[in-house]
Amino acid sequence: KVGGALQEPAGGRRGGGAGAMAEGALARAFEEEGWELEAGAAAAAGAVAREAGLRAADLVLEYDSWALGALAAADGGRVSAGALQRFGAHLRAARQKAPRIGRGNAPGAAAAKAAVALDELEAPPAQPPPGAGGAGAEGDPDFRLRTAVPVGGSKKRILADLPGMAPGRGFLDRVGRGQAKVLLGEGLQFGERADAPGRAAVEVVGGRAAQVPLAVRHLRDGLGDRARFVDGRIARLEAELRERGVECGRPVTVVANEPTVFVGWVCCDSEGRLNEASIMLEGGIQSSGGSRVRLDTSKLPADVSLFPGQVVAVEGVNPSGHCLIALRVLYGAPRPVPLSSPAELGAAAKRTGSAGLDLVVASGPFSTSEDLSYAPLEALLGQLHGGSGSAPPDLLVLVGPFVDREHPHVASGALDLTFRDLFLEKPRALIQQYCEAAGPGARVMLLPAIRDAQHKAVFPQPALSAADFADLPAGQVTCVGNPGLFRVNELLVGCTSHDVLKHLSAAELQRGQAPGSDRLGRLAGHLLGQRSFYPLFPPAPGACLDSQVAACYPQALDLGAAGTPDLLILPSDLNPFAKRIRCAPMEAAAAGHEGPLREAARGAASAPGGAGELVCLNPGRLARGPTGGTFARLRVQPAAAGLDHAAGAPAATNGPQPHDLGARSRVEVVRV
Repeated sequence: KVGGALQEPAGGRRGGGAGAMAEGALARAFEEEGWELEAGAAAAAGAVAREAGLRAADLVLEYDSWALGALAAADGGRVSAGALQRFGAHLRAARQKAPRIGRGNAPGAAAAKAAVALDELEAPPAQPPPGAGGAGAEGDPDFRLRTAVPVGGSKKRILADLPGMAPGRGFLDRVGRGQAKVLLGEGLQFGERADAPGRAAVEVVGGRAAQVPLAVRHLRDGLGDRARFVDGRIARLEAELRERGVECGRPVTVVANEPTVFVGWVCCDSEGRLNEASIMLEGGIQSSGGSRVRLDTSKLPADVSLFPGQVVAVEGVNPSGHCLIALRVLYGAPRPVPLSSPAELGAAAKRTGSAGLDLVVASGPFSTSEDLSYAPLEALLGQLHGGSGSAPPDLLVLVGPFVDREHPHVASGALDLTFRDLFLEKPRALIQQYCEAAGPGARVMLLPAIRDAQHKAVFPQPALSAADFADLPAGQVTCVGNPGLFRVNELLVGCTSHDVLKHLSAAELQRGQAPGSDRLGRLAGHLLGQRSFYPLFPPAPGACLDSQVAACYPQALDLGAAGTPDLLILPSDLNPFAKRIRCAPMEAAAAGHEGPLREAARGAASAPGGAGELVCLNPGRLARGPTGGTFARLRVQPAAAGLDHAAGAPAATNGPQPHDLGARSRVEVVRV
């Protein structure tokens, strides 16, 4: 050994097995960060690693940082031997410029530190000596999974001994535990449940191909990517209006003395919150070259609702070319709700029987601010299946964050273990215990959050690793990205962990809100009209919206990719709610004004499923500060047409029918 690393034997290369193993490690490390090694590049990467004294993961991170500015994305994610040679020259130049301080820079010291053998590029973590780590460590095969990172040399601490792992008094002394409040469908009745496996058939829309991969390369979007991100939504609305006979696509700055339709996105003329004097309409790149015009909404009635990033169609006049006077505004066009044939509804009714579908939704954080015991999550899972005699739900949806980066213990950096170890030890272990106790018929859906410290903070966000639950039967735990679209029997469900309602509420310009109006329903309706899980642009601070990733995986943010969801789950810090929302175009118009936009809105509403209903649900947070929070439980009756088909009775119609979830669902919010 020289400098703690192995050198090649003099007079020859090391054995081919070690080199092949190292080249494989290098290829995997590059692949995890979204790079592909060309033929012969692995050997060049090994040479650079040996010279610079870098292991595989560190080498890839250094190359990733260098390539961002040096290659200008010209290589399209491929790594050539020539690029690695230039990268090696860059590292040598950086070392020569670095200050030389102390005896460690004596002649021969740098070469000794840089000598790293190929088989050391991906060395496994050092194991503690026998007997280290306290009681219970010796001879325990699961000891490595239950311990933190090394503290003070080879000493380790078991997770249960870490501070903050016992439930705090705020949660233990909580009041109202188990209390439920019905938000929707109070008078509905349900039959007796038959405990049969496979009551809930769960399927992710689009499969893995539509999901953002774990190896996604992010934080690379530029101004051009952001401009194209919004322009694509403008082009989509223009194309749909043309299909309905509406002439549009003229530049927003063109002089128009007669009512004309313009399409663009709402923006502010300066930094700060949108107000009536700062509303601008920016046209598309193809139609308007990105030009902007002032939008005057004084002719519209009091119920005007606009926010930055909202793609709208405006019918109005522009006498000077500098100010567009709006006579009608169409706030986007939602996709129709899904329809199912009587046979499909009958298959779903056979699965659940007269008891219908039982669905539970809980959103993180899953531990109170006083500790990291995850007592709220443990109480929830025990409440669902803890010897109370009630059967577990058909599907349990858990929405992150699972390891909240804003938790005081996490944000302070005082933990003696990695965030991933904390995830594996606490929430993952509790979920696995619940699945084993509930049996193979119970299903769990996991959706991450931007605030997950153990996961990538990019939106749209990859799904959690399904390999963490490989010990369970296949399909019992399903991981979906953020946002996520999935089907449960005949129902289409959409969900995002972003607090988009809170973000929209802070950015929205609402004029003349009538007393008793449904503000939350209106905010949720904006998502439907914009067909986006996050239509706000520029995004709120901390949203981590990556327009380049969204462009590479367009279905990730598309709320209407498979039609407007029957159930839209939007966890928020706002008060829990469940609302029935009509899936129809929203608009505002001057009194007595009729025009092509009005006809287009009527045509969209009259299409099959164009005026259907969906349920929007905010389950609240499972933990609120030092005490417990709430979760939601949703019971869905089988469709009447499905029960008739399952019983062999003739159907009233053989055509596809809307699911009408709001009329056959009972939603209650429950205190943990």
